[in-house]
Amino acid sequence: MVYENYEGSYVAVSMPDESQVLETKDKHMNDNVLVLPIPYYETSNPRGGKTVYIGGN
Repeated sequence: MVYENYEGSYVAVSMPDESQVLETKDKHMNDNVLVLPIPYYETSNPRGGKTVYIGGN
């Protein structure tokens, strides 16, 4: 069977409330797909604990 080459992006961006489809079905791919992580940040707070930010800048 001969497959058409995949011409789309090889990078998927994780988003908390959205899905993303890379149209790869029955396509020949030349590289791996890279799924970027959801941003995650920790900062100290005045009470000695941590504040966590997920998905923000």
